[in-house]
Amino acid sequence: MRNYGTVSSSALLHNLSLVHQKAPHARIMCVVKANAYGHGLTRISKLLEEKTDAFAVATVEEACELRVSGIKSPICLLSGFFSSGQIAYFLEYRIDPVLFCNDQLDMLNAEAQLDGLQVWVKINTGMNRLGFRPEQIPEIVDRLNAIGIDMKSIRFISHFACADEPDPDKTIRQLDLFISTTQAYEVERSIANSAGIFAFPDSHFDWVRPGIMLYGVSPFPHISPAKLGLKPVMNLYSVIVAVNQVEKGDSVGYGRVWTSPAKCSIGMVAIGYGDGYPRNVPTGTAVMINGRRAKTVGRVSMDTMAVDLSEHPEVQVGTWVTLFGDDLPVDEIALAAGTIPYEILTSVNPRSVPLKITD
Repeated sequence: MRNYGTVSSSALLHNLSLVHQKAPHARIMCVVKANAYGHGLTRISKLLEEKTDAFAVATVEEACELRVSGIKSPICLLSGFFSSGQIAYFLEYRIDPVLFCNDQLDMLNAEAQLDGLQVWVKINTGMNRLGFRPEQIPEIVDRLNAIGIDMKSIRFISHFACADEPDPDKTIRQLDLFISTTQAYEVERSIANSAGIFAFPDSHFDWVRPGIMLYGVSPFPHISPAKLGLKPVMNLYSVIVAVNQVEKGDSVGYGRVWTSPAKCSIGMVAIGYGDGYPRNVPTGTAVMINGRRAKTVGRVSMDTMAVDLSEHPEVQVGTWVTLFGDDLPVDEIALAAGTIPYEILTSVNPRSVPLKITD
């Protein structure tokens, strides 16, 4: 095995406990879409189920996988549905769809039987991605009631666009609009994501939806996970497969973008962008070797990457390298790569990087 990752159950449950602390009066809908942000949909959901109230996924397939695996908690399908053929799954597998357009109501209206269906009506409060405009909500509620979905089966949901930014004004406007649109209805509401859980306690309402914070990543680019009390859940490891000596002026890797300033040792690590490590990290991005930092050099290849071993003379073939994890937050790697931690975590290739549960 050249690459592997670990998933810490204790870190995951610690992060969930932080949600309980921050939103003690709200129910918790854990977001496990995109294979639980790369951590494993079924394994993560089973670890969380006893201490959460519901799950949120992005596809019907994810929802059905959870039901087949034995998950009994409510499941919200954030992406709703786009064909009438999917509605049967909601009834059979007890999946709660998010509704965001009139076409979906037309499909529901054509169904002969909707007994037991719970729905989330999405309100577009400023994300301008999916959702009904606030002025449409009275009409939408009336339509739902007319097709047999009563108020006990309706909930309201929206999504913050900028809750991770230092300036709160846009988020406050969204929150105020959500409140004014929904206050006439005695239904459950949800708008708070991970950033909202930390920064906007007035947004917690009946349900909060933690996503990235569950996995130990800060929802704020300007605040570290440790400062928020979060613990990394995934550690990613690879191994040194070659140690090469290069001379001053030698280059390493595609494009010759890095040239050695002096004679040094270069370690070749058996991981690359084909395994999910970002190709565009620059020279100098950190990895951990034997508890100390080393720096990448040159471009990341599909299957390998190079690190400078000038300060690691003890390293040999077979030495393990930490790409991110407990001592090196994935947030730092994402910043170096000019991306977000979400992309890196969901890009880890389960075929070449098996994950195993620890503690």
